[in-house]
Amino acid sequence: MGARRLDWVDLAPAMRRGRHLFAVLALCSFAAASPCSASADVLVNAIYPETVACGQSVELGVWYQSFSGGPTWARIYVENSRGITVWHKNVTATTTWRYWHYRGQCGAHYTAVYKTAGGTSRFPFRVR
Repeated sequence: MGARRLDWVDLAPAMRRGRHLFAVLALCSFAAASPCSASADVLVNAIYPETVACGQSVELGVWYQSFSGGPTWARIYVENSRGITVWHKNVTATTTWRYWHYRGQCGAHYTAVYKTAGGTSRFPFRVR
């Protein structure tokens, strides 16, 4: 069998992942080198893709950077399109990723909200 030909189209997703990884690593190295205290003590799991199939769940998660020495608490909320909290969890992040799942109602729009000592992160998603 012959070798598979690689086109630019085949390499495009890998190159995008490489650029994203480079951006994350650059940001992390800048944050580690800055003299102020690190604000990203607890990292959160972004929701991707933003649309999930009906009956599927979204994965919510946290991870603690042990070398930063900051607080380990996090609050995870899921809000519906009207801003009403439909699910919440108060968690303690550990040095290994911890995950929880939320299965939304079909056809609904939600926002996952992570509150940590470093600030608030919001990730909208939709259930088809």
